[in-house]
Amino acid sequence: MQTFMQNAPLSGRGERTGLPVITLDSIMALLVWAGLSLLLAVRSGAVRNCHPSCHCEVESFGLFDSFSLTRVDCRGMGPSISMPIPIPLDTAHLDLSSNDMGLLSDAMLAGPGYTTLISLDLSSNRITKVGGQRNLK
Repeated sequence: MQTFMQNAPLSGRGERTGLPVITLDSIMALLVWAGLSLLLAVRSGAVRNCHPSCHCEVESFGLFDSFSLTRVDCRGMGPSISMPIPIPLDTAHLDLSSNDMGLLSDAMLAGPGYTTLISLDLSSNRITKVGGQRNLK
């Protein structure tokens, strides 16, 4: 307590006020801690909306990893999956291969997250019909 009081600011009458001294080092430490906490919160929340049967991975790039896109792997889930599968909003790459879909309609690839897709893998699905088209065998 003696050290604490020695560093306490003086009142107008020369008495110790009992208030802690705020130094530049303590302000910098607080800012670094807040920044790291915010960064961890953003990174951990990036894949919050990943479907339980899929694997989602965030790819960061740019100066200080300022941009990120999500790669979602939903291959091999089987023909009983209900589409559209909910995916993160920043999904860039979606792998729906080996699911034996058969019929592929527009509604199956619609919804939040599907508008940011750069690549979509539908291989090995035995797709027989797309939208209004028939017999793709």
